[in-house]
Amino acid sequence: MVGERDDAWAQLHDPTTDAARLMEIAQAHPEFAAQIEAHPNVYPGLVDWLHEHAAAGPAATPETSPDAAAATAAAADAPFGPRPAPRVRAAMSRRARTVLLTAGAVVALGAIAVGAVFVVQAIQRGSDARPEAAGGDGDVARAADYRLGAEVTWSLEPPLEVQPNVDYRGITARPILSDEVWLTQWVTDTAGNGAVVGDALVAVDAADGEVLWTDAGYRRECADRLIDDSLVCADQDTQRVQVFDAASGPVAGAPLAGRAANGVMGYDDTALVAVERMGDSGHDELTFGRYELDGTTVWEFTRDCEFGAPPSAGAGSAALFFPMGEGKVLAHGSCWGGYVDVETGEVLEEGSAEEYFVPGIGGDDSWGIVGEVQVAVDEGALVGFTDNSPDNQLWRVELGLGDAYWQFFAADDAPNAPLLLVGDERMLRVDPLLPPTRVDGMPDELPDCPAGWTPVAWSEWDGGITLVCQEVSGSSFRAFRVGGGETSSDDVEVTPTGYRIVFEDGELELALGGWWVLDDSETAVGAIRGWTAGRAEAASYPELPSGVQACPSGTFPLSLSLWRGGWLLVCGLASDSPSSLRFVDGERSGIGEAYLDGDRVCGVDQEGVELCVSAAPALVQFSADGGVPTQRSVTDNYFAGRGEGGAGRGTGAYGVETPDDTPEQQVAYLVAVLQKSAEARSTVGAVLAPLNACSVDGADIEALQRLLQARTDLLAALRTTPVDQVPGGADLLAQLVRALELSELADQQYVDTANQMATGDCAGGRATYRVAIATADQAEAAKQAFVASWNATIPAQFGAPSYSAGDI
Repeated sequence: MVGERDDAWAQLHDPTTDAARLMEIAQAHPEFAAQIEAHPNVYPGLVDWLHEHAAAGPAATPETSPDAAAATAAAADAPFGPRPAPRVRAAMSRRARTVLLTAGAVVALGAIAVGAVFVVQAIQRGSDARPEAAGGDGDVARAADYRLGAEVTWSLEPPLEVQPNVDYRGITARPILSDEVWLTQWVTDTAGNGAVVGDALVAVDAADGEVLWTDAGYRRECADRLIDDSLVCADQDTQRVQVFDAASGPVAGAPLAGRAANGVMGYDDTALVAVERMGDSGHDELTFGRYELDGTTVWEFTRDCEFGAPPSAGAGSAALFFPMGEGKVLAHGSCWGGYVDVETGEVLEEGSAEEYFVPGIGGDDSWGIVGEVQVAVDEGALVGFTDNSPDNQLWRVELGLGDAYWQFFAADDAPNAPLLLVGDERMLRVDPLLPPTRVDGMPDELPDCPAGWTPVAWSEWDGGITLVCQEVSGSSFRAFRVGGGETSSDDVEVTPTGYRIVFEDGELELALGGWWVLDDSETAVGAIRGWTAGRAEAASYPELPSGVQACPSGTFPLSLSLWRGGWLLVCGLASDSPSSLRFVDGERSGIGEAYLDGDRVCGVDQEGVELCVSAAPALVQFSADGGVPTQRSVTDNYFAGRGEGGAGRGTGAYGVETPDDTPEQQVAYLVAVLQKSAEARSTVGAVLAPLNACSVDGADIEALQRLLQARTDLLAALRTTPVDQVPGGADLLAQLVRALELSELADQQYVDTANQMATGDCAGGRATYRVAIATADQAEAAKQAFVASWNATIPAQFGAPSYSAGDI
């Protein structure tokens, strides 16, 4: 399934995502800082927070402690640097799962070409080909993302024939994965009985998998990194250094080659070499040194087995180095061990081999970690998942890899690093997918986005089609327009509900999720169909009424609501900053200033009529001189921060599904709202008894406050409850609202009473209590009037329940 991370990524490319959601995404995914900062609804405080936490390290989050961030930075700056491929975590369980394929993730295996040793199975690519791994377009490479999926770039198939009649059991050491060459070391079994008797070095071109060279040997210990583009090994048969050019193989006559050695390690452009041999004293003698590739000694020292350990026949394979961080290494032999300053060769601590031992290397390489995505083989398929849970699968690619044990190695620590998979005598390179350069449903007339860019919106209207692309590795946008000639522009401004684009021949504004298209004519044209990031598929738009004019200069369309015979446009700077509104309702039209009123946007027109519009339920209300509001159920709308909607779409108060614009649906919605409110009030016990006794504590006050809040919530719900299709619905709703306003006032007076009594002021509390009771009596009378009107018509006509005053 598509994970939360993908949802967050899509929302960052949706200009309607509001500031509160941006804050949540920033806390969960600080690596999206560039996209968050580019969003039109980002606020200054969030930008400051992003900059502050970006300085803490590449993976800093609000939960990251300063010590943890410092440790991460220290590891990255350590002399040895990060390991060539990070250790990986526990294996995934092997069981059947239901998954979704990422579009374009299924790999088609192409024609077979024979390499020097292996059969190289390359992957055919179309117009959206990935650039070469080495020397390609860096921006395009950075755009690749394992969240989108993965593909096999090349595969080296059996047989592996460095030596004839040799069974290759798998790789024996962590591979070295440079930008140009990938080096692997395979263990061999000549007898076929599982006994390891030798090894084979195999070097391939990282970009295309071509085998560059191979070399058979006897259980070599090789450095874990290239040293000045050379691989340095200690052959355990000859106990001598071997040197290989990474691209061409063995280097004959290399100055360092032939030096006695049991173990080697790379440090900067030098080799650390360890050897243990029988010395003149009759004891085993250890020699540890650091050397340049030209044979120059940087430092060297010896130790013999003076700690009482006898000579060992197997001691020749015991000497080695092991990195310990903080500029030191562990030097170790069969009878001695110690910590050594890697720069100077100074022995910092020393003792017996038992006191200074090589630490165990934990971890499991049966799946790979790249960024926040894990990649594994499951029942022959390549799968990607998140949160250490194979159930949170992002994608699955069926490759028929069999049941062999597969090892994963990342080329580096980047979140889009290529992976080497080794298993079943095969090697595969896996890369993340590039973002799509076009999406399903895009008109054929539109060009693809450039490589490394991805579509975020397109709109088609009578006279043209416009495409907006975003650079995935940054926050730049580029727009294309076809119709009357093709043109493009990099002058793209993100607005709260779309984009404002400056082409050579004029300005164009796409707003309201692509529904609104505005050119220099200052009158909006409705798009026929379109798509924006976050949509599952392209959509057809409702027809835009004629005469919808542009927003005032410096503001943007925030919402547009349509109903039979009218429309209302709200303009402003952001979803939480409306500034003006304009409407047409039949023969009447008007303009006014706009302001937020809870979940609604309201304003007053030039005639003093109050207008309010809500997204869900989709409703516009007109109130003149404090009279009963006139409602208009909205058939279609679009709101910044919410997207498209209309009658019967989305949820309203208490999570109740919003009604279609039919009397039956509107009555059912009102009944559901009243029921939800009654359920909320039922959790509050008897609250007036403590007031009668003037014996009030904190729990009593909290109960009264919950009752008051339940009443306030119900009133807020009723202010957006559509009843315009219900006969007499406006008057019924006005009666109900009046009754509940009196109840809310009485509940507030009960809270005031409780607060007075809790301080010991029983006399003052009782006076307030008497006022509250009088208000409650008025509320009771108003409720009686409402239920009488309701019960007289609604239950019989719509099958709704009858009510008593106590139910309200």
